[in-house]
Amino acid sequence: MIFQLVNSVAGFPNMIYLLSFDRTVVVRALSEEQKCDGEEYLEKIIQVPFDVPEAKKEQVHKVLFRELDKIIIGMSEDLFDKDHWGTIFRDCISKFIHSIRDVNRVVNAYKLKYKLMHSETNWVDLLCITTLQIAAPEIYSWIMNNISALVGTYYEGISRVQQNENKKNYLAIFESVYPKNPELMLTIVQDLFPKFSWKTGGYERTMEEKEVRRLQRVSSPEHSNLYFHLSLEDVKVSRNDVMKTIYDYEQQRLHLYLKVLKGDDVKLFNVNVTSEDNSKGIVMGSSSMYEGNFAQVEAIALEGYEFDGWYAQNVQISQENPYRFCVTQDIELTAKFKEAETYPLEFECEDGGQIIVGNNGNYYEGKKIDIEAKANSGYSFAGWTTSNGGTFANTNSSSTTFTMPANNTTITAKFTKKTSSPAGGGGGGVSTYTVKFETNGGSAVKAITVNKNAVATEPTAPTKEGFKFDGWYTDKELTTAYDFTAKVT
Repeated sequence: MIFQLVNSVAGFPNMIYLLSFDRTVVVRALSEEQKCDGEEYLEKIIQVPFDVPEAKKEQVHKVLFRELDKIIIGMSEDLFDKDHWGTIFRDCISKFIHSIRDVNRVVNAYKLKYKLMHSETNWVDLLCITTLQIAAPEIYSWIMNNISALVGTYYEGISRVQQNENKKNYLAIFESVYPKNPELMLTIVQDLFPKFSWKTGGYERTMEEKEVRRLQRVSSPEHSNLYFHLSLEDVKVSRNDVMKTIYDYEQQRLHLYLKVLKGDDVKLFNVNVTSEDNSKGIVMGSSSMYEGNFAQVEAIALEGYEFDGWYAQNVQISQENPYRFCVTQDIELTAKFKEAETYPLEFECEDGGQIIVGNNGNYYEGKKIDIEAKANSGYSFAGWTTSNGGTFANTNSSSTTFTMPANNTTITAKFTKKTSSPAGGGGGGVSTYTVKFETNGGSAVKAITVNKNAVATEPTAPTKEGFKFDGWYTDKELTTAYDFTAKVT
């Protein structure tokens, strides 16, 4: 309509029109409305066009910092952690601020939140949470809904293997929550919550619980819920959850809200969680919660065991894990564990070698079993096979690990007889060896045959989408690079 208006009155003397617009959008709109070529229509109106370049990232950040300085003026330096600010800005805020429009959206929302809650929250964490609410509401909602399980400082008694497994499981969850970039979501949650970072093998920065509380971080149990007080996000729940809570949770929360409005005291309750046997499993989620808030507790079974339920005074309360519930009184929960179900595993060996590590037996699902085969003289190891599932860390390595499936299976070591080729002069023979290349998911590379004491020719590097080839190694941990100038013996 504006362009039509300008076109109709453009002939007025001494009149200059300055129009700011997105050319692509305007051309499309003109083509649809005027039923003509939008480009030609625009050329009749615009006499001198100027393309406004996109603002550089550094300029956008300068505008953001300038606006933030106006908001946090008078902020206590005692509550400012320079390292934390650098991490949060790098991993979270800068990932979502790309234009002046992004700056304005975040700053406008943050200005209101800071004015209301700056005395009870950490300004850096509040800015991060606000940025997520504006630019990545999926991440914001997940943090809000799982806050009771994230708060605290450290998660003790966990192995590196379990940390890696936890990281893998959470990445699978984040893939559905924030499919654009689940790795970014993992990094953000790790940066905000030290306990979650420890649990998933992230950056572990030493910080006492009292220091987190003093800095009023979102990871502080006493301050975490304050960061979401202005949230009016829709909560999508299953019909089953609605039916379970409609006569309990909703009325209870409404009653609590009315008590707060009237100025009545709101009770603070303790939620204590313990493991029946720390050698079988560990727990997390002990906290102090105000009446009507939700607590979340979690149990993690150790190797060889599985979770068997939450109990209070020897009465099973729930089989859910994690378990989320409304706090109405002091409660002590005990997590029980039982031995994981096991399945038979048998080893077989073809002619030409023997299995030197690995025994027949019963193993539980997910158990990683070290296996090793050795070829007899005149034979070469040719790989591992399984009859009924399970995975090998490296099927082509004679020494590897096998992950047990949830059923019985047989794994077999295979061997091939070495070939020999005639040697000139003496009429004898020379041994040859087969060099195989495991590409770990990359494009296939054919095996080559090399004479004894000769050198192997390095093949063309394999390719894999999203990855860059880094070289050939002799071990599954990828720590020892292969020397293609060394003789094959």
